[in-house]
Amino acid sequence: MLQDEFHFFNAIAVFAAAVVPIYLTLKLKNPNLKKLTLVLAIFIVIHGIYHAVGSLGNIVLAKGILDPISAVALLGFGLLYLKLRTKKEIKA
Repeated sequence: MLQDEFHFFNAIAVFAAAVVPIYLTLKLKNPNLKKLTLVLAIFIVIHGIYHAVGSLGNIVLAKGILDPISAVALLGFGLLYLKLRTKKEIKA
């Protein structure tokens, strides 16, 4: 199915993109930026798993569980950013 191939290639691209925030999480000294990049990395990895599961044809698990979890992780990233930004704990 074309949709399964789409999910497969997206999973590869998303997992490749996850390398940067994972690396930054390990290397950053600022604890607030470290938290922020960790939450971003968690979102990206969950979204990659969503695409990997979707490529295997398990749409119920992908759409029903992993998609909402990745959305919550992304929302958590945004809220953490706003919290740190309003406290001026990270610079623009």
